[in-house]
Amino acid sequence: MFIATRNLAVELFKRFFNCKLRLFTNDYFPSGDDHYDHFKEPYDPAYVPIKLRKREWKVEPMATGAIATYAEQTFNISVPNKIYGYFVTKRNNVLWSERFASGPFVAQGGERVDLTPQIKLE
Repeated sequence: MFIATRNLAVELFKRFFNCKLRLFTNDYFPSGDDHYDHFKEPYDPAYVPIKLRKREWKVEPMATGAIATYAEQTFNISVPNKIYGYFVTKRNNVLWSERFASGPFVAQGGERVDLTPQIKLE
């Protein structure tokens, strides 16, 4: 029987994890069955999804899995938007999503939304 170690999970994550960080503006509660079309991205000329490069993830092993963290990322918002959370995609497949616990964040325009993507690997 094959048993993967935490180190293998960390290495696989770092090697294969290029993805895009995106914001969502619809009042949606993420679930384990999320699809790209469940989310509505900001309709804003300044908004651009952010590419997260695999080599820039910092993965820290823990007793039960690991935590992968990416440096803080900034979205520019030029028109009023309610930002309910973020989601991460690879080829338009949703990998994970998070609704802001204190949201929505109401951006009036000319503002920034700063995020530090993080995921716990178990």
